[in-house]
Amino acid sequence: MGRTTEKVFTYINNDGIPKNLILTSSRTSTECWCGAYKTEEDFKRLYDLDQDMFHKLAETEAKVKTGYTFLYKKKSRKRKSLKSLEKEILKNNRV
Repeated sequence: MGRTTEKVFTYINNDGIPKNLILTSSRTSTECWCGAYKTEEDFKRLYDLDQDMFHKLAETEAKVKTGYTFLYKKKSRKRKSLKSLEKEILKNNRV
């Protein structure tokens, strides 16, 4: 852990600020889940850790009429909906 990270955790621990166990245990950055830099693996981890949160994001995404998605695959420049990602996850779990 870097010095800045240590300072942040010291501040949180010393001042009794509640920690979000799901976000800190996800081993991904804990900024807004609507962020542009979340990867497919991040959303798979979120699905494993908190399906309710994943479904809330998928529902929000589905309501946007422009076809916006939270998941943007940089290399292929394709967008993938969270609902389609969930279908892939469920299919792979059946195998």
